[in-house]
Amino acid sequence: MEVQRFYDLAIMSAGLRVRDELSQFFFWLREFETRVRGVGGGARWYTSSGLQARVHYSWFEAAVAGAPALCISNLQFFGADEGQGFMAALPEWFSSDHHALEAEVLVIRHPCGATVCQWLAPSPFERIRAPGEVDHSWYLKRPCGPVEEPAVCLPPYAAALTGIWLGRVGASNALDESKEEERQVTSKGTFGISSRDAVLSALRNSKGPADGFIVARAAKVSPLQATRAMEKLVVEGLLVKKDALDGFSDPSATFEAMRP
Repeated sequence: MEVQRFYDLAIMSAGLRVRDELSQFFFWLREFETRVRGVGGGARWYTSSGLQARVHYSWFEAAVAGAPALCISNLQFFGADEGQGFMAALPEWFSSDHHALEAEVLVIRHPCGATVCQWLAPSPFERIRAPGEVDHSWYLKRPCGPVEEPAVCLPPYAAALTGIWLGRVGASNALDESKEEERQVTSKGTFGISSRDAVLSALRNSKGPADGFIVARAAKVSPLQATRAMEKLVVEGLLVKKDALDGFSDPSATFEAMRP
């Protein structure tokens, strides 16, 4: 029993590290895209505690010419377990509409070593070799329409991955901005309902725990506005917090409505 418990805790810890890495990576991608998108594209290096990669923005990838693509090359993971979890969860994250990226294609260009290729082989990524190239690349094209939350079983290291973090704001800044944001979104609730009531209604209609991204779509507010409202509803005793994330700065925070 102790061995199994230790194993379960190790898997949970690895899953949380992968989630944090993906959250930071997609936030960085959004900022990167904002700076370099356009026909000319651009490139930057991304380095974190878990991985290093060169990311290039392009409209001229052979398999999907004319579609904006984020191309990842020189991909290197600093831990095999987290790397496998990262690659297993990457397609679902990119295919989701939560992260607000305009890029339609994700390309893993000439992955280094056989291990990453083994992780990619059973994934939704498709293999391609452009004319004149020796090594294969892998690409994933997002569906054009909105994608619902996938009801699939994720690998162990990806089991904790449920939402995409769109950026962290300092807690003090978050509190300073919350009143202004509430005024701005009051009219965005459906049929004139306040943002607070729209968020509460959306979470109750979710029939289970939900993060800020899921609630935001139904309540017609931003993910951060949704979690900030839900943090306040917890204080009112109407919701229950399901994780330790700070909803004032992280839209991945998960909540559940109290039973009437």
